[in-house]
Amino acid sequence: MLAEVARYGGRVLVSRELDDGQLVSVWEQCTSVQTPKEVFEALVAEGYQLQYLRVPVTDERAPKAEDCDTIARCCATADTGALFIFNCQMGRGRTTTAMVIASLVYLRVHGGAHNLPPLPVPPPAPADDDLPLRRGDYAVIRALLRVVDGGPAAKEMVDEVRLRFIRRPSLIAL
Repeated sequence: MLAEVARYGGRVLVSRELDDGQLVSVWEQCTSVQTPKEVFEALVAEGYQLQYLRVPVTDERAPKAEDCDTIARCCATADTGALFIFNCQMGRGRTTTAMVIASLVYLRVHGGAHNLPPLPVPPPAPADDDLPLRRGDYAVIRALLRVVDGGPAAKEMVDEVRLRFIRRPSLIAL
């Protein structure tokens, strides 16, 4: 990034998405560059109570078990009411994985999906033609529910995670 800024007179080429979904390249003036850790350190210096935790996970690969454990431990030991911000380069796989882990920890800490307050806004109703699939009603999942200890309760928690957290911004409150 620094090399690009130096090479192009203080500018960097970025992609923007227009209202119609079209991607365009735009040169932006760049006055400074900070890593996420440097941004957090600057906010802490301003008095914000933040903790920074970096868990490096390769894009498009499953995280290692110890990476999942690190995220789960961080979420489980956080103060009640703590907010979590998850970020990766693209916001697709790794961000979603961390959000699912945090959401499942949340449900575990709070006694499961049945102990959660009602959703402030009900999720949108799925289209009638694919209702069973949108509910997660897959034949292979139904088969697993019969052979996995606590299968129905686990599915209830995963479904709750999907409804409550995954369709929202990458911010989780515990």
